[in-house]
Formats: sequence, C-alpha cells, structure tokens
Amino acid sequence: FTDSLDPMDVRLVKAVIAKELQVPFEDVFCEFDEQPLGSASVAQVHRASLTEKYGGGVVAVKVQRPSIESKLMEDIANLKALTKALDVALPMDYYKIFSELEVQLEDEFDFVKECDAMDRIYDSLATAPLTG
Repeated sequence: FTDSLDPMDVRLVKAVIAKELQVPFEDVFCEFDEQPLGSASVAQVHRASLTEKYGGGVVAVKVQRPSIESKLMEDIANLKALTKALDVALPMDYYKIFSELEVQLEDEFDFVKECDAMDRIYDSLATAPLTG
C-alpha cells in the first residue's frame, strides 16, 4: 500500500458519500474541504462540517476508493493461488502469509469496525487514570 496517492476527484468523493449515506450530500454537510487531508491506496480523508440536522460540528470524513476492496482481494486471491502452485519452490509458506494478509485486509476495509475500535480506544484513554 501507499500513503501518498493522487486524490480522488471531489465529485466522485461526494457521489460515494451520498450513495453510502443514502441522503443528499448537502443535507449532511454544510462545509466540505475539497482538498483532502490525506490520500492513500484504500481511502482519503476530508475535513467537513455537519449541518445542524446532523449535530453540527467538525468531522473527518474517510472515503473508500470505489472498487478498491474487490481489486485488492482479487490480487490476494491470485497471489495465494500462485504461491500454492509454487509451494515446493518457495523458501517459506507464502500461502499462509497471504492468507493472513487476506484476513487483515478485510478489517482494513470495514470502516464501521474501525470506528468502533477508535471509540473503544477513546473510552479507555478517557477513563484511564493519569500516571506520572
């Protein structure tokens, strides 16, 4: 993966968001920075402000690149098939490595799971006693 790619066109970003949220983009965001804060192989992040209807406030919006999940998972499947065929010629069990990568990537594409993990980390840090 890479953490510095050309950003997706903002029109595509807004279309992906509207499709995922199933509401008009303008109903959710009153401000949306067209220049992403960061752009990587799986997604990019934009700063935005929610409308009052959605609580107001400034948020970071992470948008997954269309079709990236299926493309990367297909690549992993092809690598697994190749390493299985070449198993005896390889110095280590690459099939097992790519199988583990496949499992890890599934989590990488699940932004809801990522958000839940971030909430748990926040809750843990917010309630942890300060040590010095």
